[in-house]
Amino acid sequence: MFGSSIPFLSSAAGSMLLFLTFLWQIPFSMFLSLRLGLFLTVGINMAANMLCTMFVSTESSWWIPYAIPARLMCPVIKVLPNGLSVPPNDPLLTTNVILPGILITLTIFVAMSLLTALPYMKLEAK
Repeated sequence: MFGSSIPFLSSAAGSMLLFLTFLWQIPFSMFLSLRLGLFLTVGINMAANMLCTMFVSTESSWWIPYAIPARLMCPVIKVLPNGLSVPPNDPLLTTNVILPGILITLTIFVAMSLLTALPYMKLEAK
């Protein structure tokens, strides 16, 4: 039933990539939570993560931030977003998406952190 396994180094690399590529959602979610409340923030993030993973991560528009983590797992741990193994010689195995994916999400993280810090600075002054 579980005939294949993911090597430890691939698993560790995948975990680190997931950490880096989901990092941007922390300041974004904190800002949304401040404006919309926790319930809507969780709903928006859940829906966006699910929809982008299902419909965008294996397409040419994989660079949408919510789709990047799922797309990067294809070449790293050789698993498709639906959990199946990536077939040999599949274009999704190309590793030239890893660096752009990391750079996109880290840039968004820095920008979100700087932009969303402003409302919290005003809260501290009160």
